[in-house]
Amino acid sequence: MELKYYPKSYKDESLYYLSACLLAAKNVEESFKIINSLLGEEEKLQIGRRIITAENLIKGKTIHETASIMKSGTRTVNEVAKKLRNNPEGFKICVKKYVEMQKEYKDKKYIKRGGSRMVKKWTEKTDFEYKNLKR
Repeated sequence: MELKYYPKSYKDESLYYLSACLLAAKNVEESFKIINSLLGEEEKLQIGRRIITAENLIKGKTIHETASIMKSGTRTVNEVAKKLRNNPEGFKICVKKYVEMQKEYKDKKYIKRGGSRMVKKWTEKTDFEYKNLKR
């Protein structure tokens, strides 16, 4: 059955279930469990690549540059660019959250040690893992 033939109430309920599942994770490990149970390997890869493509376009890279970086066709990048033009907020939220998580991970994974300003400082690696990041 094609999507256009489904009743609107069914589409709305499906969307609400999906958003509830996305909000259910407390940390990265739980989000991986949810993603693995909902999506296949190819779907996960396609969604991730779509977000990275949008990030490159947001950073100001051209469609051809993005296509060569992502090793995809310009048609695919154009489709993402169209989605980005029509609804930029969703992609920007994803990119912003990813940047915040990367910063938090680096802050917790690598700790600067040392004394006063005159003493040499060094960076220590902790046992903190990416999957332990909180929402």
